[in-house]
Amino acid sequence: MNMSWSKSYMPFITIILIFLLEPSFIYGQQDILHIKKGNEFYKKEKYKEAELEYRKAIKANDSWVSKFNLANALYNQKKYDEASAILNEIKTNNFNKDILSKVYHNQGNIYLQQNELKKSIEAYKNALRAKPDDEETRYNLAYAMKKLEQVQKNSKQNEKSNENKSENQKEPKPEDQNQHSKDGINKKEADQILDALNRNEKDLRKNLNEKKENKKNSSNSKDW
Repeated sequence: MNMSWSKSYMPFITIILIFLLEPSFIYGQQDILHIKKGNEFYKKEKYKEAELEYRKAIKANDSWVSKFNLANALYNQKKYDEASAILNEIKTNNFNKDILSKVYHNQGNIYLQQNELKKSIEAYKNALRAKPDDEETRYNLAYAMKKLEQVQKNSKQNEKSNENKSENQKEPKPEDQNQHSKDGINKKEADQILDALNRNEKDLRKNLNEKKENKKNSSNSKDW
């Protein structure tokens, strides 16, 4: 059964738009009332109340329109995985290009919010394959591609910065001859002290040896 709708765009961040569907003729009396009531809550940004109404609509009549709007309500509550699962279900059971373009468009918005930029770009491309003249999707695609380009640029800059830091850490720093140790003396002063100690030790050993030699000579001589 064919169905027409009017699009109501909801803002995503500042430039990303999301589709909301309004059925224009009735599947069944109960589900249409719940969908309309859900859309009223949605426009007032009462997304939890909208979600409940869309679920009631699905229970009354399992239509893709109810599921589509339910995914939007979940999206606005940051329930991205659940929203994406519902959109995947719609894609599996629907081959209408106009519907698929809207599903892929909204799924691109979900991936963008999750910072899955490559998946977001692919979703927008799929939306444009189904409907090449959709300006909102083209705009979102350009935004996602620009954001990915910036992320990759920043990543390369960070890698380069880390490499430079690593190289600097490997290079030994030249010792400052005037750099003082914890004892308050510098390396030059420390070397001078060690040299003096070595000289004193040599002099001390020389004196001791001389005394031993004199004592030996004295013991060998006789007093006649």
